[in-house]
Amino acid sequence: MTTHHHQRGHAVARAVFTVLGIVVCVGAIAADAAAPDGIGTPGDADQATTLSEIQVSAQKRVEYLQDVPVTMVTLNAQTLKDATVRDLKDLQILVPDLSVTSTGAETLTTARIRSIGTVGDNPGLESSVGVVIDGVQRARTGVAFGDLGEIRQIEVLKGPQGTLFGKNTSAGIINVTTQRPSMTEEGYVDLTAGNYDQLGIAAGYSNRLGDNAAFRVYAVDREHSGFNDVDPGVGPRARRDDGDQDFHSLRAQLLLNPTSDLDVLIIGDYTHRDENCCTGATTFNGPAAAIVNALAGGNGVIAVADPSQRLVYSNRGTEQDVTDKGLSVEVNWNTPWFDHATLTSITSVRDWDGISSSDLDYSGADLWYRGFGPGQNDVKFRTFSQELRLAGTSGRVDWMGGLYFDNEHLRRDDAITLGPAYEPYLSIALLNNIAAAFPVGLVDTSGAASFLSHATGLPFGAALSGQATDDRWTQDAKSHAAFGNVTFHATDALALTAGARFTHQTKDVDSFYDNPNGGHACGAALGNPAAVAAALAARGVPAAYLANVVPTVIGYLCLPWSNPLFDGRRTHQTLSEDEWSGSLKAAYRWSDTVM
Repeated sequence: MTTHHHQRGHAVARAVFTVLGIVVCVGAIAADAAAPDGIGTPGDADQATTLSEIQVSAQKRVEYLQDVPVTMVTLNAQTLKDATVRDLKDLQILVPDLSVTSTGAETLTTARIRSIGTVGDNPGLESSVGVVIDGVQRARTGVAFGDLGEIRQIEVLKGPQGTLFGKNTSAGIINVTTQRPSMTEEGYVDLTAGNYDQLGIAAGYSNRLGDNAAFRVYAVDREHSGFNDVDPGVGPRARRDDGDQDFHSLRAQLLLNPTSDLDVLIIGDYTHRDENCCTGATTFNGPAAAIVNALAGGNGVIAVADPSQRLVYSNRGTEQDVTDKGLSVEVNWNTPWFDHATLTSITSVRDWDGISSSDLDYSGADLWYRGFGPGQNDVKFRTFSQELRLAGTSGRVDWMGGLYFDNEHLRRDDAITLGPAYEPYLSIALLNNIAAAFPVGLVDTSGAASFLSHATGLPFGAALSGQATDDRWTQDAKSHAAFGNVTFHATDALALTAGARFTHQTKDVDSFYDNPNGGHACGAALGNPAAVAAALAARGVPAAYLANVVPTVIGYLCLPWSNPLFDGRRTHQTLSEDEWSGSLKAAYRWSDTVM
């Protein structure tokens, strides 16, 4: 099913590129280069060549960068193009204190500003560094990871931004603005080729639709082979590279300008990724490496850790299949109620589905892994957001007030499957720990790979191989907020800014846990530790040491994924919070060049 979907997506992408290529070629001949920019033209960003010409919207109004008392980095279209910035990770090239990293999959991506960010693979953790694309906040950093398309400008704002943006963030905002439709006909085709079989094609076209409307279409398809070589160990993985790229994306915009005081921008986008990521290169071989290597027939880990070789060991697949789509409507109205005031409404609906697999032991041994497929390791986000802002200027006062609401539904399915080497690994590790505490030869080491089962007499070994957890979570989160920001220009040099925000947020989480084999081994050990002690004594452990050894053995049996206290457990949790937050700023302009 995945292959069919992938091939169908490529066919659609090729058709779109063919049409766009024809339109661009015709349009290039007919375009009038001297025609003035129309509604929504991004010409300002392209013309920005000096600091005084850089305009930003960090405070929800167009201002010169040097007049804004916000710590930020602003990058225009030409700068981003010259640096080949296409996604959030590329942005690190131009923003030194921005870090964007992925862990077990690219859907698990974290952004940090000034080393501050939300770290963890739990998709329920909200990002402390927010990503806003054309006024719409993405649910998580990983959800926003992908080709950003035709970028007009990126503003990286550092620190809390709750009094300026709809969704509250504590560490910063990456504010991305893409190119808007233009009344002047324009188009292009961009081809990219490189090593690792890199091939990419992107095309864009924009034109007017009558006197009061314009549209823009952008499509892209990029692919390359994996950067890392993979040794699959005992298999069953067959693919011998990892970290490849294979995705296509389509974005369409319609801009309506029925009157000089009103414009409506409608944006629809669709992206599909079918890639393999992420394995991990070994940086250090610890004591357990010898066990892993033995269980993989001598082919479990690299002999000498050297990440520069880009050689990784993974006997299980790292497939990921991601679909991201959404629709937004932005309305800007220059109201008659106030001079120089604009009412802005941004409504958005987005769907994001991510399915991924991973080799949890990062080795050639078959210990444990997450399989690929719906219900095994997938995450789904369904989000609706509505933001309403009124911003303007009255004499010496610049002001802005807004209301925000979002409703986010999250579902996570997580299945961890135990491989045939799982119990042997624990048995050998436990045996080594016990043997290290006693004289050589005191403990019976026969049947080392099944020592844990033999020592306890409990059904733990082969009975668990191939079984998996079946843990599921659903979360419904709603956020309501009112926020505002006022700047008073006391003199031509001194400006005082105050902002406030009130946030009401509720979350409801339901969870279900199902463990392999019902956690019987752990339950039996917890229920009869004397039997565990007797079994260990029969294996040669002196009675004087049993008090320390028995808890260790039971601990191995009661690892989180096999603890009977979690088997069949259902939970429901509710959280409701009301919080005030705010900001105070003073800015003094000493001269035209220093503030």
